Amino acid sequence: MMMKLISKMLTVAGAVLAGIGLGVFGNTVVGEAYYTDPGTVLSHAPQGLKVKDQNYFTVPGDLKDTAGKTVINSGDVIKGTNADGVRLTTYGVVDAHGAVWSSEPNFDLSRNQRASMWVYANGGMTDSDLPGAGFAFVLQKSGSNVISGSGESLGVWGVDPQSTSSKTPIASTAIPNSWALEFDTHANQTIPSLGWNLSDSGPDAFDIGEVGTSNGETTFNGWGFDSTNEKQVTQQIKGQHIAMGYPNDNDTYYTKGPVSGYNGYFSSLKVMPRNPGNYYYYGQKHEGLLRDGADNSFISDGAWHHITIDYTAPTGDSTEGTMMYSFDDQNPSTGAKKNTQWFAKEKIDLTKMGLTTKNSKVYWGFTGSTGAPTNSNQAAGYGTETSMVVFEQVPNQAEVNATTDLKDEKTGDSADSTHPIGGNDRVKLTYKLNYENGENPWSEIKSSLNLPANIDWDQGQITYSDGSEGSTLNTSSISNNKLDVSVNALSDARKQAVITLEGKAKNVSAQDVANTTYFSGKNAIATATSNTFEINPRSFSMSIDKDSRNINVNANTPAKITGTFSANDTKVTAENTKVAARLTSKDGTVTDIDSDKIPIVKNGDGSYSFTIPVDKVPAGDTAVDVVATSSVSSGYTDEDTAKLHGGTVTFGATSGKIIFKKTVLTGKGTTISRDDSNGPWSLNVDSSLASGAWTLSARTTGMHSVNVPSQALDGNLIYKNGDDVTTLNTVDSPIMTSPQSTGTPTETNIASDWTNDSGILLDVNGGAVSDDYIGEITWTLGSVPKVN
Repeated sequence: MMMKLISKMLTVAGAVLAGIGLGVFGNTVVGEAYYTDPGTVLSHAPQGLKVKDQNYFTVPGDLKDTAGKTVINSGDVIKGTNADGVRLTTYGVVDAHGAVWSSEPNFDLSRNQRASMWVYANGGMTDSDLPGAGFAFVLQKSGSNVISGSGESLGVWGVDPQSTSSKTPIASTAIPNSWALEFDTHANQTIPSLGWNLSDSGPDAFDIGEVGTSNGETTFNGWGFDSTNEKQVTQQIKGQHIAMGYPNDNDTYYTKGPVSGYNGYFSSLKVMPRNPGNYYYYGQKHEGLLRDGADNSFISDGAWHHITIDYTAPTGDSTEGTMMYSFDDQNPSTGAKKNTQWFAKEKIDLTKMGLTTKNSKVYWGFTGSTGAPTNSNQAAGYGTETSMVVFEQVPNQAEVNATTDLKDEKTGDSADSTHPIGGNDRVKLTYKLNYENGENPWSEIKSSLNLPANIDWDQGQITYSDGSEGSTLNTSSISNNKLDVSVNALSDARKQAVITLEGKAKNVSAQDVANTTYFSGKNAIATATSNTFEINPRSFSMSIDKDSRNINVNANTPAKITGTFSANDTKVTAENTKVAARLTSKDGTVTDIDSDKIPIVKNGDGSYSFTIPVDKVPAGDTAVDVVATSSVSSGYTDEDTAKLHGGTVTFGATSGKIIFKKTVLTGKGTTISRDDSNGPWSLNVDSSLASGAWTLSARTTGMHSVNVPSQALDGNLIYKNGDDVTTLNTVDSPIMTSPQSTGTPTETNIASDWTNDSGILLDVNGGAVSDDYIGEITWTLGSVPKVN
């Protein structure tokens, strides 16, 4: 059990500003700072969204409770430095009703939704100064100024009617058509005794849940979540807890009693009890129950805790969705995700909220409350707390996530605690920003990338999934392993942005601990956390230069691969080191390049450069395996790989023969068009050229009679392009030249723009004899170098 003592500083108005707590864990005393002033609390919040001026919320000064009474709203939205905060209650303010609702009913239960936020609660820290009462994340369709009651009702659950009738419906006093996820910081487990004075000790029994017995002792039970089979299991309600349910559903409450009692006295003499009778009290059904096994104050401990709420909509004809929620799943200091014991996944029934999949939009928000005024035996802040919320992702805005990966390009492994990076190895760092869902784009995204140390970064870029223009990153502006970047808005039309940095690991022994990068947009924040990894220095290392790792070059042209090797041992020289290479083409052909064909040059820094000449690049992809070996030591060997991409240009699909229209010869010259009555003629050119352009030429031996092969047609095949006319003969005649290749595979139909008066036509002279004629055109593809 943990005990805490707290000293408080009070303002003139009596509001608590801060306190210092001493927690005793075994024999260790730990000092902790606790803040209860909302402004101070918010100044220590993790990074979050600016929500005050975004019209996300409605914050009325007064609320209408379910009994029709107007109450002051203790909730509001406060501007902060790192984030704006939603305040629900404040320490020292008793009988508070706080609610902050979405400005519209825009949580659509027919669509997947996410809420991601930080929450803070802190109140009394001693047995005589307990916190309370808690807060709740709520979905409801009743409006933006609703509240139920204070104390155990948390502003959303039913209010105990203090009735002598078991048929009084407590559910009717809850927020109508609602679902709630409560964060209960004050266990209400008082079973009233005979002679219950309701005015002195109000209803305080919601958390008895379903009463049972275990080993002869009374137990207060709810339904927990078993992650092994995703089913509900009986679990005792102990201390602070998290649970979900339907506040205005009769099945949510257990009617208990009656207990003989009265509601105060008629006079100060305390002789004549008021309204004596047999009173009922109520337990509350707890589903998806999460609690701390040691009965600690794990919610109102004066620390920020992260909550993720993921809703999955029903499918088909079902009216049941799924709600997953986790508490304390990120580190408030670093933002890194962490494993948590507090996780549940439960069904949510739309019909219990008066909804259908076609009428599925509700208000969402938070409610919170504190206890009734204290009696003389309780500390001034008993049953109260400061409770606040800071958002990372707001429902209905943008559901986003981010990931990161650091890959050793030599080994292909992602760096982590079991996969170190080798010194001098080329590395690639990738951040992926993903837009999953939402009504609005993820906009104004900025980040200061927390880059791994001990790596010399030399290039970087941002690309987008829709092919829109990206940007090049200036790696020279990296300072203290940070690089500021701005990312274009992501949406359903542009789902992903990829940030890539490349560099070379320093040849040192070092460890890089996990760090988190925030990607902060106007309406959503995502984090990506790297792995902890080590750099292992190499006594002898070789690497291929970044510009040679992937080479795009046209097939049958030469290429060069360059690289370097170095060693800590000065005995390593160009004379006792050899570099050899092996090319493996797409069809499996292996070509070895011996070391005597690979020149080595010493650099000014003591390292060595080498150049591998590839006389003829095969078509398609070719793997190049390079091995450097020094005879100084048997352990002095290293290898690296590169890829050659041999671009080609070939003929693709064609419609076959060119047929010309049947024409009656009149003894005069004429030009005959193609017969496209069965569809236009086509001939495709498929290009994967890495650079340059392709050319197309044609030649022919002319047309001759089908019946008398020796009889040539008095005329010529021509190619017409506008006013330019080319007469085809036995010499290749240029027909067209493609645009400069961008390296992207393309398919071009050379006849796509031909008309009845362009393309291949038949020019007939006046002396032509009527007959059926046939001929052959030979098409030839070639490539020309890139024009700068």
